[in-house]
Amino acid sequence: MFGAAASWQPGESSEDAFAASYGLAFHGDASGKIDQAQQALRAAHAVLKQAGVGDARDSYFWTDPFSPEGQALAGKLRPVIGELRMDAERAITLLAQARDAAHEEHKKLENPEALDALELGRGASILSG
Repeated sequence: MFGAAASWQPGESSEDAFAASYGLAFHGDASGKIDQAQQALRAAHAVLKQAGVGDARDSYFWTDPFSPEGQALAGKLRPVIGELRMDAERAITLLAQARDAAHEEHKKLENPEALDALELGRGASILSG
């Protein structure tokens, strides 16, 4: 989505500015929880990069943990798995809080399918890594 937003703006686009406005602009979330969830997921991706495995990949979930590749991956992730899990759980919690806040205000968040995909695809894939 950042790529789409950047294509509509003149000049250089700021990923931080996009992240700070994404929740309200795309989901109608005035609580800021969706933006905070995005920050938590960005932190999780940074942890993966620092561990030397690059970014989150679906293939991590499907890697045979008993294969040489799976053993190497586990060795890199083991030192950071606690931090990684906390970031992913924080993101999932914040998404639930955003939904609850909207419900309490008798509002519906826009594009709920994107939130479902974010919760399942990112939080779950990071937790499974």
